[in-house]
Amino acid sequence: MQYYFSWVKENAIFTPDLHSREDEKIFSLQIMEEEGSVPQARIIIENPKGRRKGKEADEEGQERSYCFIAVKNSAEEVHLLFRGRLVTFPTSLQGETLTFDFVALSSLREENYEHLLQDLKESSVWGSLFLPLSKRDNPEVTDLLSTQARHVFWDRTSHEVALSDLVHGSHHDDVLGNYYRDSLQVKVTRSPLEEIEMHLNAKWVQRFQGATRFDHLLQGDLPEGLIETYSGKDLEKKWWRADKQFRPNGYRVLEASLAPFSSLDHMDSFLASPEDPLFKNKRSRGRIGGVQEPKTVRFKRKSYRPSLK
Repeated sequence: MQYYFSWVKENAIFTPDLHSREDEKIFSLQIMEEEGSVPQARIIIENPKGRRKGKEADEEGQERSYCFIAVKNSAEEVHLLFRGRLVTFPTSLQGETLTFDFVALSSLREENYEHLLQDLKESSVWGSLFLPLSKRDNPEVTDLLSTQARHVFWDRTSHEVALSDLVHGSHHDDVLGNYYRDSLQVKVTRSPLEEIEMHLNAKWVQRFQGATRFDHLLQGDLPEGLIETYSGKDLEKKWWRADKQFRPNGYRVLEASLAPFSSLDHMDSFLASPEDPLFKNKRSRGRIGGVQEPKTVRFKRKSYRPSLK
């Protein structure tokens, strides 16, 4: 297995034949990927000797901002391992080796990030209610993912930006070839190394907190913002109470009230059929020629101003 390192321009396209070269001699290579973080790479190279000087060297140095790191496997196939931008340069050029740090960032990644951000803004699983007012106009991807069990995934070679599910998924790597055993940095295993299987079980509590008043929604379609009803006692009995929990969605009533307007209360009279269930089991009165007369009933009409938070 052989590793290649080539300095490239930002918009370069990886070509195995073209980029199977060693612009720098790699002494040590480390690639780091973490869920929700931009991939990084650190290489330690042999300190190059006899660099060209003058204008030609300066022009070459301007291109030394992006790199391709590739590998040739036992089947003589060359694959891209990492595409990144230089973020740290050695402050001291003395010694036998130099250390460079790269991140998988480019203008292409920024474009992909913006596309993902726009898609999430239009997603049906997100609502602005979950964000404070200061972030609703310009939310970040991490804000929009607060309602989902997913993280942002940055591809370290194509710089595509996608979403990675925290609950489902798998990743498989084949390590082939001959290596120094210690260089694999595999712990708590027995040789020969054939397979590693890891199961991760995690529990977490996800909490979102915020308060919304529904007064304007309740009162908006009511005359003068008031509820007028002949079933006042039933309405008072069934109205929401403070600290009531709505499961399983986690909503809780903070404040709720029905403010009565006694000055608007009055009695209304109605004529009802004798066959109305209201008069069942009551002594029949007012028969005329064997036929019951319509009965007069009176109901109290009550008024309330609703409030709910």
